[in-house]
Amino acid sequence: SEDELLMTDFEVAPAAPAVVLFELGEVTLIDQSNKLLALYKVHRRVKILSEEGLEWAKVGIPFDRSKQEGVRLQKGLTHFWGSDGGPESIKLNKKTASKEQIGADMYVYKFPMPGAKVGSVVEYMYEFISEEIQSLRPWKFQKDIPVLYSRYDTYLPRKVSYVPVFQGDTRKLQRFVGRYSYNLGRRPTHNYGEFGLSSGTSYQQGFVFGNVISYEMKDVFPLKAEPYTTIPEDNMAQISLELANLR
Repeated sequence: SEDELLMTDFEVAPAAPAVVLFELGEVTLIDQSNKLLALYKVHRRVKILSEEGLEWAKVGIPFDRSKQEGVRLQKGLTHFWGSDGGPESIKLNKKTASKEQIGADMYVYKFPMPGAKVGSVVEYMYEFISEEIQSLRPWKFQKDIPVLYSRYDTYLPRKVSYVPVFQGDTRKLQRFVGRYSYNLGRRPTHNYGEFGLSSGTSYQQGFVFGNVISYEMKDVFPLKAEPYTTIPEDNMAQISLELANLR
């Protein structure tokens, strides 16, 4: 919005180098040849307020090849106030994304947001797939910059149940429960080659029923570190899901 582009500081936390305006996360368990996979989707928008905040325009997503994990970038946009007095956007060229190996099976998928500068709003969406369903990837509502809105939706079929594990201060967390069902028919749902994995197409068919549980937090501020100390990430408000039962 224009208000986001014209924002020059964050009144409640004037020293913040950047602000997460919103982030939406989702995890869905999908069935590929009678094997469950976890498919994650992330949509995030960040306002850059200072030179230090430009680090938030350099996105890195770690993944583990031993767990058949991969990343697919969907889109990226850098929004800014143009010289003609109106909002403008630069689209991310997916060819600028790269993978860096940081361990035997560990990699980081990286992409720089184009034309990012102080005052810009960077926005990106990506998908992440993994064979690891015992412990789903944690969703962190809290970061080292303020977060105005964060929501995590979990779509879990009836044949599985998970126990939520909370860390940090989640007193402001809200939880919503619903149900979902849809007829898949017989249609391709995911091409794994697009995630950098061995190519192949997943087919699902029939009806899927399950629960959708959403977790939401608003106006989440960073923890304050004592002088000469750092805040362990485990202390930040977050949720992870541990598999309890698979029928």
